[in-house]
Amino acid sequence: MNKYNQYITLYKPNDIILPISNNTWVIDDIQNKCLLDINNTIIDFDKLNYVITADSMACKTSSGYEVVTLPIIAKIHGVVMPISLVKSLDTNTIYIFDMRHAIKINHVYENPHKSHYIVTDNSMATITKAFSTYAKTIGVGNYVQILRPLLYDNAEYQSTIEEDMNYEDNNTAFILDSYPYIKMVDICGEHRFWKFVNVISPITKNKYSVLYDKRNERV
Repeated sequence: MNKYNQYITLYKPNDIILPISNNTWVIDDIQNKCLLDINNTIIDFDKLNYVITADSMACKTSSGYEVVTLPIIAKIHGVVMPISLVKSLDTNTIYIFDMRHAIKINHVYENPHKSHYIVTDNSMATITKAFSTYAKTIGVGNYVQILRPLLYDNAEYQSTIEEDMNYEDNNTAFILDSYPYIKMVDICGEHRFWKFVNVISPITKNKYSVLYDKRNERV
């Protein structure tokens, strides 16, 4: 539960946010997730598994959603998550949002210590500084899996995983600790430049260098 508590302070009423997934529900039907126009260009009614709402039919870029309530920790369909009630600025429809998959519209990107980061690609993550006695110091250039992806099931690599303590999924918000920077890494004998950023674990205080993707940043 503790890993979700940080979301309670990330968002507050009157914040304007956008969803980055369909992990949302309309308040009078939480049996199915909502289809929101921001995530879809073509609505396939023959294969639709989502609730259609007024925002689904807006057929334009969403103006945003206003946070109505402070996030709380709840369980939906057996999954524990931080949720808030939000109101569409376009249609006034009220939704339940999984706040792990939301971002503020006015977010200032690449702002160390004022932004959070969701790690989604751990293939080239390395520990740069370890405060925890449980963490092993990993040299730059060595690969380390700091989080277990949601769909990770390849037993071949299980013995090589170095997991950050207390992290069991890839929806935990790390703290951005640097501006993005370019680093050359060796991928199967081929040297390439990639953009990295340093992040700090709020639980173990370990600092990692991870691949940077602007879409993974949160306020």
